[in-house]
Amino acid sequence: MIEEVRRDQPLEERERVARRTRARPPHSTPREYVRRYGINPDTGEPLGFRGYEYLRAILADPSPRVVIQKAAQVGVTVTALWRSLWWVEVARAHTLYLFPTHVSALRFARGRVSVLLEHSEHLREVFSQRKLGHWRAGHVNLYCHGGRSRTELMSIPVQALVVDERDEMYVSAAGAPRVWSALELARQRLSGQKHSWEWLISTPTLPGLGISADFAASDQHHYHLRCPYCRRHVLPSWPDMVRGWTPGADPARAQFACPGCGALWSEAERRQAIARGRWLARAPDAPTRGYHVTQLIAPHASAERLARQAQAAEDDPTARQAFYNLVLGLPYHSEGTRLERRYIEEALERGRTSCAPPQGVTVAGIDVGGRWLHAVVARVCARLLWVIQAQRLPDWHAVLELLRRHQVQRYVVDALPETHAARQLLQTYPNGSLCYYRPAGSAWHIQEHIIRAPRTETLDALFACFREGRVAATELPEECIAHLTSLVRLFRRRPDGQFVAEYVPAGGPDHFAHALGYCLLAAELGQATPVFRAIEPRVVGEIPW
Repeated sequence: MIEEVRRDQPLEERERVARRTRARPPHSTPREYVRRYGINPDTGEPLGFRGYEYLRAILADPSPRVVIQKAAQVGVTVTALWRSLWWVEVARAHTLYLFPTHVSALRFARGRVSVLLEHSEHLREVFSQRKLGHWRAGHVNLYCHGGRSRTELMSIPVQALVVDERDEMYVSAAGAPRVWSALELARQRLSGQKHSWEWLISTPTLPGLGISADFAASDQHHYHLRCPYCRRHVLPSWPDMVRGWTPGADPARAQFACPGCGALWSEAERRQAIARGRWLARAPDAPTRGYHVTQLIAPHASAERLARQAQAAEDDPTARQAFYNLVLGLPYHSEGTRLERRYIEEALERGRTSCAPPQGVTVAGIDVGGRWLHAVVARVCARLLWVIQAQRLPDWHAVLELLRRHQVQRYVVDALPETHAARQLLQTYPNGSLCYYRPAGSAWHIQEHIIRAPRTETLDALFACFREGRVAATELPEECIAHLTSLVRLFRRRPDGQFVAEYVPAGGPDHFAHALGYCLLAAELGQATPVFRAIEPRVVGEIPW
């Protein structure tokens, strides 16, 4: 007879019973493993699924590839941690738990894994060799690393991989001396394994980017709650699940309700609806298992708090993005965060209605993009930037020929990654400047032939010129238009908790957009005062040439 571990037993007794029944079959399931040994690292108490019934199927999922698009604070990270421990101890699979940075990996190791080891005698016995970020159970390893070290990722062969905050994973800039992606490099660690598992976990950012694209390609499981009134399984959705409240009204009046029949739920009825819910797939034939986990199904969520958060997000784009990404677990970008194609078409129409580009100063911008160099030549006339040519070039000699052919008077070139080649261009063809991008909110810095410009503010100025009708062109390649419309402005949370605006390429490459941005900077450098608002007025006055 197998001795059972009961929930009402003290933790020490549960572990003693578990050790006595250690001779369990090798196919012991993850749910049985957590039932025997599970501890909540946040509380030190036995880990249960009461209120978190939606996590049971995720924990037990045998699929080789799982995608989880989630809100914040819904229990998924703890579930992934225990699944990792099961992989190591039961499946005997070397496992890597990957975070975007070394700091976040250390925080997880100290705040979650170390806490489990402190509270669990069983885990201390299993992981006899322990070092922060690396724990060994016999010959099987559990690693917890950040994704910024290419060398570390290349040296770890694993059979199970958990990627936490997939959307924040490092991807080198196109054209960097060594182009690599933390996610793709980690995936290569699974190659050659007979059996392997991959879990991708993240709060989403933009539609079609990162975890959002991964989830869209999966079977898209959504957790449906079972209404205690209409007895149907209904999909929780915002704002249909919160009634008795409208924007501008008192959030204290908000109450959870069935999105189907509209019946109001008490807290006990909502807990019952969660407990009796089930996962349903929208695309069951897809090869990858996917889950969407929102705070609408989390036990700690309250209708009043959700209403207050939604109310705060009404007129604040930062709060609105955070509400959709972190609370609803949905990708989001608001209107105006991407350059709409109609503004580009208006610029083309503006150019085609004129006989020829007006006379003025000829400027150029060059962006380095992997195999190709992307150049834009324009003419500055009064308050108009007239694009003459946008072209992809094979090498620096072709760039030099372009500058000479158009008799460019000022130009700005991307300083990275080919700094040496860019400096040689400046020596061969004077009146150029190197541009180093800086993070959003950084101060401008200009010295002789070197510009350090905030990336976000530069692109803000470029797109504002399009929207204000201050760009004209007779022709733009479709590739250039695609690059301009690829960038989306979103808000990211810094380590200090503050949000900063940042442009990310959500629709493909963006090299021509940066080349045109450099063109705008070159146009500003010759002005006594900034015409296109691409450089701060006080900085223009300090230019030393």
